[in-house]
Amino acid sequence: MWRFLVRRAVLTIPVLLLVSAITFFGTLLLPGDDLTTFYGAEDVDVTAEQLAALRHRYGLDRPAPIRYLDWLGDTLVGDFGTSLRAKEPVADLVRQKLGVTIWFASITLVANVGVGVALGIVAGTRPGGKFDVGATFLATWGVATPNFWVAILLILLFSLKLGWFPAAGWVSPLEDPLEAARHMALPVFALGLFGSASIMRQTRSSFVEVMTQDYIRTAQAKGVNQRNVVLRHAMRNAMIPVVTVSAFQVAGLVSGSVLIERVFAIPGIGRLAVDATVFRDYPVIQTIVLLSAVAIVAANFLADVLYAVIDPRIRYE
Repeated sequence: MWRFLVRRAVLTIPVLLLVSAITFFGTLLLPGDDLTTFYGAEDVDVTAEQLAALRHRYGLDRPAPIRYLDWLGDTLVGDFGTSLRAKEPVADLVRQKLGVTIWFASITLVANVGVGVALGIVAGTRPGGKFDVGATFLATWGVATPNFWVAILLILLFSLKLGWFPAAGWVSPLEDPLEAARHMALPVFALGLFGSASIMRQTRSSFVEVMTQDYIRTAQAKGVNQRNVVLRHAMRNAMIPVVTVSAFQVAGLVSGSVLIERVFAIPGIGRLAVDATVFRDYPVIQTIVLLSAVAIVAANFLADVLYAVIDPRIRYE
């Protein structure tokens, strides 16, 4: 087991290096450079000589591979550069927004798994019933519906028309849990609709398959309570695919939070990424993409570990 974990950890290094290279050199394909975006406009009184001096000061006149190696070396020691827009260290900007996104994404992920697994178990253990048909319809609708469109509808109905929840803003759960829950209700639902629907469909499919296995029928024939059959016999085998889908949810949360945080004015990493993209703040963009890749890789690594925890028959050599 430990050998497998070490091997997986080592294999993540080339993945992260590839992501960092694509991120860095991909920004170089855009027209202009970092400084041209801020100082090259017609209404900015900056001469060509001053732009050249600034370009030399920030090292933009050096070959791209050398700049990449320098950026990678600084990143490894926690120096992500300086934001061209805010004129502050990128690490400080990310640190200010990261806590909000972690709270938001964590609560959404827990809600996704809890709601999706609960609905999937009930639907999968009673396939073809009214609950199964209704839950499957809702799950299909949730998968097919864009989260930003759901967010707009939620604001129109529950904020502007009914006035039940705030339309925008953020309150830390550590400061005021009740008010924080009111602010997070609509964003969590909008971001988590697709995730919970996907988990529900996967859970249902897994339970429909597992409940037809011989060992399940044997337990039922022995008179074991249906609840114990589901929780003690079917759960572990059915949850393996669900863990995989749940790990993929991290990528969806990272990409989905970009729009949802913008719609609900949540001061998190997603909103910071949008602002950095609009203003072509390359150091911020590169840092956010790299941190997102780390989060996704870590989630998949954790999923591999959970496989062996859920099903003791799984052994990694």
